[in-house]
Amino acid sequence: MRAAIAELLALLAVALSASEREALFASVPANGAVLAPYLVPQNPGLGPNPFATMHGDSWLSDTTNYVAPTTNTSTIQRLIHVEGQCYTSAFNRAGDRLVLLCHTIPVLDCFQESSACSLTTGTKLVLVDRSTDVACWNNPSCQTFTVLDSVPLNGTGRAAGIYFYIDQDDNAVVANLAALEWYPVGSDTTSLEKALSYDLSSYMVNGDDMITSAFPAWDGLVWFESNAGVVGTINLARPP
Repeated sequence: MRAAIAELLALLAVALSASEREALFASVPANGAVLAPYLVPQNPGLGPNPFATMHGDSWLSDTTNYVAPTTNTSTIQRLIHVEGQCYTSAFNRAGDRLVLLCHTIPVLDCFQESSACSLTTGTKLVLVDRSTDVACWNNPSCQTFTVLDSVPLNGTGRAAGIYFYIDQDDNAVVANLAALEWYPVGSDTTSLEKALSYDLSSYMVNGDDMITSAFPAWDGLVWFESNAGVVGTINLARPP
């Protein structure tokens, strides 16, 4: 899409005169007005904003009210050594467990100094202990992150948990093939053990259809969608 827009703008630039191009692409400084702070409402079925899902909250706003770093530096302060490229990260309520969704990409991983070189494509959910000790974070030699456990996911693409979220009870809710799975990630968790699973294969269009994402509604239901376009809800008050 971006390439198509760029090509269109290039064609317009050729077709227009210099004065027309100047008028089309002219810009002016912002007036400096400060926007009033606005907090995205907290979804009761989701962990605290903006840490429980890929896009921060149930509006998928990708925004935060936390202050950004103020120093002009690109120095890496901490590394978490996991095999693969990690697309999604989320924290539990206490902030002492980090959950990652990582995908191993053959060849590409071999160019990453901090990652093992893998020849097998796959996706996994990773549980990481995060230190909440301020003194540890101020000490460069202190280990602030420790990988505790990981579990493989069998789905492919978006049906392999990329859009997982952490719910209000500190469970990572993950799409895996035609199922939704719940993994507790509370402060006392040291391994990933599946506590709940809803098999949705009977609702899929065919044997190749998979759940791509799920998200909690404000009324307690969990919405899901599939690759083939199936949309449905799960009532967690009813057993799977």
